[in-house]
Amino acid sequence: MCVWLVAATSFCISLSIADPDILTFESQIAKNILSEDIRVEGRSIPFVIADYLPIEPDLTGGTDYCKLKVAEAYQHFVYALAKYYNCDIKHISGVSIHKLHGQVFDPDQSEKSQSPTSKYTPEERAKCNRAKIGGYCPTYLQYAECVFKNYVIKGNEAAAAKLDQLKDKRRFFHPLFRDYISRSKNVYTPLLDETIFQLCRFVNNACPSLNPQFEDRGGFKLLHICGVFDVYTPLHGYDSLYEHTLTRKERKTLVKEDRKLGETFYLNTTFAGVEFSPLGVPHDVHINSKASIDSYFHEKCRKRCEYFSEVKTLTDGWKKLSNFGYNRQLLLCIHHSVLCPTCPICETMDVSFTST
Repeated sequence: MCVWLVAATSFCISLSIADPDILTFESQIAKNILSEDIRVEGRSIPFVIADYLPIEPDLTGGTDYCKLKVAEAYQHFVYALAKYYNCDIKHISGVSIHKLHGQVFDPDQSEKSQSPTSKYTPEERAKCNRAKIGGYCPTYLQYAECVFKNYVIKGNEAAAAKLDQLKDKRRFFHPLFRDYISRSKNVYTPLLDETIFQLCRFVNNACPSLNPQFEDRGGFKLLHICGVFDVYTPLHGYDSLYEHTLTRKERKTLVKEDRKLGETFYLNTTFAGVEFSPLGVPHDVHINSKASIDSYFHEKCRKRCEYFSEVKTLTDGWKKLSNFGYNRQLLLCIHHSVLCPTCPICETMDVSFTST
């Protein structure tokens, strides 16, 4: 396996163990994530992204249960990948506070316990960096799973979405999307929803090339829970969104314009007076005021509604969309209608809810 660090540089890695199995799922929850307990080494690896995860709903005693769970799990995922890539874990970890007990006045002993057993060569750095970055994939997926199981699925049904207009829903419709839509409003904050959306976009787009277990096989995005939180990422690539009767040039033009519209209106919403985290979402109320966060999401809702309008025009009133493309647009509208004011364009797709 060769790891590309920059455009013109790569290092080939000899794997230390057999390739791990690709992920398997039960009810969209991953069952065989590669993980090994790093505590046997007396070491730890901080999950710095935890500092940017939003406050969770007060359904687990106000403990931010999922944040704490994945902060612990990340280091075990990285440790397993480090062994897989033959990376000396001491290059990318620190000594556990328990390991340092009794060594405060013996700096030589403490220094020995922290010293790597191999030289940190460029090749070694590439392998260790790949382990650290690859560890984000199962961590983000597990965070989405945790939020779904502990918050979304435990919420009371507020409304049921009308889904009859989905085209061939047996092939395209995620079985847990209905629960997500009907229960989210009462237990969910827009900030938590947007955070998981961004994490799941990373899982869906980057992880097939970052983690050996996240193989991009057919239907992979529908197998795991991120297929619920991220319906923006096309299931089978952007080209699949448009009618096969169009010429290749026409589809290429549509893909280019759609992606440009998505970047402008759906994904990127800048807002004065709001501090953003490295995840691309606003910091929670410990940094931003609730009023500024609410104003930000009001603007995001407005721009996403504008995105739907632009895509409708681009595709000649949805006529140039394939079944994949139409269903994606419909699911985006349904998701939008849960946390945002009504969007007139979505109403033309017959998006509606009934109280339960």
